[in-house]
Amino acid sequence: MSASALIALSLVAGFLIGALPFGYWLGCLRGVNLLQAGSGSIGATNVFRNLGWKLGVLSFLLDMSKGISAILIAKHLVPPAASGGPEAWIVLAGVLAVVSHSFSFWIGFKGGRGVATGLGVVLAVCLPVGVCSFGVWVVVLAITRYVSVASVLGVLSAPLWGVYFGLHSTYVAVICLAVLAIVLRHLPNLRRLLAGTEPRLGAQRKASPPESEQAHV
Repeated sequence: MSASALIALSLVAGFLIGALPFGYWLGCLRGVNLLQAGSGSIGATNVFRNLGWKLGVLSFLLDMSKGISAILIAKHLVPPAASGGPEAWIVLAGVLAVVSHSFSFWIGFKGGRGVATGLGVVLAVCLPVGVCSFGVWVVVLAITRYVSVASVLGVLSAPLWGVYFGLHSTYVAVICLAVLAIVLRHLPNLRRLLAGTEPRLGAQRKASPPESEQAHV
């Protein structure tokens, strides 16, 4: 198979893996349509709030595994002599997994915010960068109890950790694309934060349409 075909296959694989709506399927197993419950998101936060912490953790791990799988498959398929270097194509497969998680064709191009899948991407690219980024998420969440703030600061720290640990510059540049996509998906949350209406973790939600609700991971 030609190099271009292998690259294309890795990108398609990343996109298809990312689109798997694990959170939605977990909700279906419990008779809950997450698209119509809570935030309307299929991410781990909404799973946690509607289905309990056990399924919330499972959803987080499954979504994270999508990012890891996309990178590992791309590392296996993309030839070392790929045009422009293999790094960009490998991480791009992960970026596509994040995007397709957020806009899954399985459920009408709806999804989550991509944080767990993005974490999986970074962990598979460089374990220390992923661990440190997740550490930022944990610390910020513990201090603020805002999942959205923790998510945004966690992903924003990833490129900085990449530079600190000497990650290939191409990896860092393409990771920035995933970071941008995730931050853009959190703009509604940031607007609610500025308005003082963003709920903290564990706070009681006020009933509102899914489109205007908070959705995180």
